[in-house]
Amino acid sequence: MDAEVLRSHLLRLLGVPAPGGPLLPDARGELDLGPVVAEKWLIQAESGSRLPLLLYRPREVTGKLPAVVITCGHGSSKSVPHLGYLGQVYARLGLVCLIADPLGEEERHLTGGMGTRAHDAPQVAYQCELQARPVMGKFVFDAMRSLDFLTTLPWIDSQRLAVAGNSLGGAVAGWVFALEPRLRAAIVSGWGFSDVLTVYGKHCTRVPNHK
Repeated sequence: MDAEVLRSHLLRLLGVPAPGGPLLPDARGELDLGPVVAEKWLIQAESGSRLPLLLYRPREVTGKLPAVVITCGHGSSKSVPHLGYLGQVYARLGLVCLIADPLGEEERHLTGGMGTRAHDAPQVAYQCELQARPVMGKFVFDAMRSLDFLTTLPWIDSQRLAVAGNSLGGAVAGWVFALEPRLRAAIVSGWGFSDVLTVYGKHCTRVPNHK
């Protein structure tokens, strides 16, 4: 099967909507971390869905920089300590690191809760499937919109984009890398790709693999 045909088929399987639409980026300030700056942003993923972001970058930006989108694992969000550490490490190495709150966590939770795993609730999964918008598809689409935002920044090298994730984030990173031709590299941690994962695992990862 032709790669583009296969990619289109998988996008439909995940319920990923057509790309495009205004990002409406809204700068929300920044954190001074010495040699690193963490910019706070809010973008529109799609109508009715806003995406809070933390963008880690070197304080001094010279030339165009490579960038990596971090996809969060279960119970993680942009402000958890280990991802904040990761963002600063990448930025100190001269990369831009972008982390978004996943569905149901932190600023995308009704009470601002962290570690809620709210998307795991069975009723959430069932309702998403009924609307032909599986949870995994939303994770993948949000990561694609994060890439859209990065490519609007004049100091980002759009030829050197990557995705990285652990656990659930590893599953998301794998899907995004398969479906996003703008990416040149992926780091998939704590996740595998095998037939057993069509039978075992959480709904958000098992069902897409089964399909």
